[in-house]
Amino acid sequence: MRFLHPAAATGFLSILAAATAAQEVVPATNKLSDEEVLKVLRESLPFDIGGGFLLWHYHPFLDNVDDNTEIYYANLVIDGHYDNFGIHFEPRFRDSKLRPFFESNFWVQELYMSWKPCPDSEGVLKVGKVYSQFGRFWDGVFYGNIPYFDGLKLDPDLGLSWENRVKVGDATTVQYSAQFFDRDGETNGSLQGRDTLSIAKERDVWVGRVAPTFAVGDSTSVTVGASAMHGEADLVGPASNSNFTRVNGEAAFTTGPFTVFGDFTHQNGNHVVDFPVPGADSDDIDYLMSGLAWTCKDWTFRYNYSSGDYQDEDIKEELHMPGVVWQFHPHLSLWLEYVYWTRADVGDDELVDRSLNLILYGSF
Repeated sequence: MRFLHPAAATGFLSILAAATAAQEVVPATNKLSDEEVLKVLRESLPFDIGGGFLLWHYHPFLDNVDDNTEIYYANLVIDGHYDNFGIHFEPRFRDSKLRPFFESNFWVQELYMSWKPCPDSEGVLKVGKVYSQFGRFWDGVFYGNIPYFDGLKLDPDLGLSWENRVKVGDATTVQYSAQFFDRDGETNGSLQGRDTLSIAKERDVWVGRVAPTFAVGDSTSVTVGASAMHGEADLVGPASNSNFTRVNGEAAFTTGPFTVFGDFTHQNGNHVVDFPVPGADSDDIDYLMSGLAWTCKDWTFRYNYSSGDYQDEDIKEELHMPGVVWQFHPHLSLWLEYVYWTRADVGDDELVDRSLNLILYGSF
């Protein structure tokens, strides 16, 4: 049997007491609903808490590959705010390891302390495990894209991050960030062998981004941005360590319920070995992440396209993904994504994946 630490037990009992007291002051004919009791409990905590889960069914159209259903992950998101300081903590967990190089089926996605030097400003300094702000953050899909599978997107690392958003005039907002990561965070979603962390370590990574958004009328906006990244792939011998540099350009247009965007990255210098083919250390790569989406009431229809062009080996991967999301409840949604992922070599085309992916997403 496990026992609570006395301090934790006291805090828990005080929260229960607050909820009980809230019920007692309400007439018996007008008791609080479960949702209202939950609100009282949340307001009694010294931090904000939320979370969610992803239930995934995978149906492939490939020979000798079976269907699969799994809890992709469940997570908690905990935020504490104390004057100008804050703490952000997101643990994730699942039945098995997400990737072969993960240490466990439980991992820390983000964990950082923050400081806002000016309470009225959005500028914040984060210290800890923080997402890299390189290019457009994400394309909104569940399955992923080629830059993600190579470690460029949704990549939390260990270091310092300054992030800010400022108003310039009446119609322009500028997002910018400057980051330094001492080493990689070891838990991004890249596939085995496609990013440094599955074979070695990344160190001394610098990232900068500037992305202004221009409002055009009440429901139309245009975002353009530029990012740069430089770091060292601390590879395992006999391979020599390698410096890599990435530059990125992004653009997005939104009008009412319609959005279209593109995110292009060029990389010089290799960050892995033996990919895209054994013995290769490709150091001239172009990545693209793009898409369009249209929302009508509870439905969102979208099409996403991504690619990786490994020019030294004359190999290109392309991933097409039409999808639809049905938000049938404020806390529940159903996603359907069709994936068509190909790999083209000189004189040879290969089907990497062709599948239907059904996802139930819940949050609280």
